Amino acid sequence: MNTEAPVQDATPGPDEAVALVKSFLEDLLHRIEPNLFVEIERDGPKILVNLTPSSIFAEREGASIQSLEHLADLYLRRNLREEIRVHVDMDNFRAQRTDGLRQLAQELAEQVMESKEIARMEHMTSWERKIVHEALESVTEVRTYSEGNIERHVVIAPQRESKKPGKKPEQRKPVQRKPEQRSEQKPDTSETPEAPEKSDQ
Repeated sequence: MNTEAPVQDATPGPDEAVALVKSFLEDLLHRIEPNLFVEIERDGPKILVNLTPSSIFAEREGASIQSLEHLADLYLRRNLREEIRVHVDMDNFRAQRTDGLRQLAQELAEQVMESKEIARMEHMTSWERKIVHEALESVTEVRTYSEGNIERHVVIAPQRESKKPGKKPEQRKPVQRKPEQRSEQKPDTSETPEAPEKSDQ
């Protein structure tokens, strides 16, 4: 008869991860807004969180979302061995923000193509900047890049000629001309008159 206890799988189930994130966010956010509702569900390796209402984050919703995601990810890593990413949304803010940034990026790109001058956007989070880069990735007349140290923003600039896709101009190799070899003519000393000798006076 086998008396050994069965080995239990230490990998957390979906419900455990969801419960941990929900408890963590409610404890954190209810100190700010007691009436905040946390809606949460599991989607494979991701946990989707929606917060309502989002009025307490009205000024910097994008930055608030990224901060909450970072805190929730750290909390899960310390308590679970499973690699799970938390995606936070507020009253469907992500979808609305994505549509707005794509439209704004297209408008600024048209202005840059007309004026041939760069355009700098407002400070944005990493996922917001990514939306702009991807929105203008297929616009060959402009290029985008991020700049700034702490608060980074996207710059939309006219595309350089050398970076335009398509057939590259043929590069002509410089023609190397060999120096002309001149035949050296040795002086004919056979007919050279001798110098007169100096007389001692």
